[in-house]
Amino acid sequence: MPEGKRTDSSLREKERKVQSLQMQGITGSKLTVLELVERYLSLKTGVKHNTLANYNFVVNVLKKEEFSHKKVDDVKIFLIKLQRDGRGYSSIHSIRGVLRPAFQMAVDDDLILKNPFGFELGTILVNDSQKREAVSLEDEARSLEFVKNDPHYNRYYDAFYILFKTGLRISEFCGLIVRDLDFKNEVIRIDHQLQRTRDMKYEIVSTKTTSGIRLLPMEEDVKDAFLRILKNRKKTKKEPT
Repeated sequence: MPEGKRTDSSLREKERKVQSLQMQGITGSKLTVLELVERYLSLKTGVKHNTLANYNFVVNVLKKEEFSHKKVDDVKIFLIKLQRDGRGYSSIHSIRGVLRPAFQMAVDDDLILKNPFGFELGTILVNDSQKREAVSLEDEARSLEFVKNDPHYNRYYDAFYILFKTGLRISEFCGLIVRDLDFKNEVIRIDHQLQRTRDMKYEIVSTKTTSGIRLLPMEEDVKDAFLRILKNRKKTKKEPT
């Protein structure tokens, strides 16, 4: 070794290595994928209960994967592995829906140079999800007939009838109050829903999307069903809202 020469790489060699790492989108972050996701979710405020439950689902999946303990600058795409392990397309779609914005936050924070999840899911995975079939008129008639004649469920016949005929979500139906029912103009106003959390608490939240705020026509048979429900329900001094 010549006198005065250091035993490690030269400055020029170090520069080339840094440039090579930068070309690969790596800047040396010590955050793991799980830590990055948890950091990203901690910044999400004001989310609905169902959305929060979906976030918890994604975190629980990641905790069981070796992938979650990799550094964010040393990560390989693992979505194909999830599908090979039996995860459904819709579940993978939910997982990727959290990972992609989390990694984009890492890009914005200069932790990595490129988002490894910035691609269309359909380009690498087979969409094996099945399109849901609407209930046929025959199935609807059979269901209502069963409810009507069953000694336990017949008390809920009008509720089942309204749900079938209006297409209301169950949470929207349960969240209705009297002033949402305009019998004069024969419309139903939907602008909120009632949900129950996992700790069995009830809460009023907005509709699933802004387009969920709507006026539904109240057909004569649906109107009669609502009137029967109001007539038969427990009388209260003050209308619950």
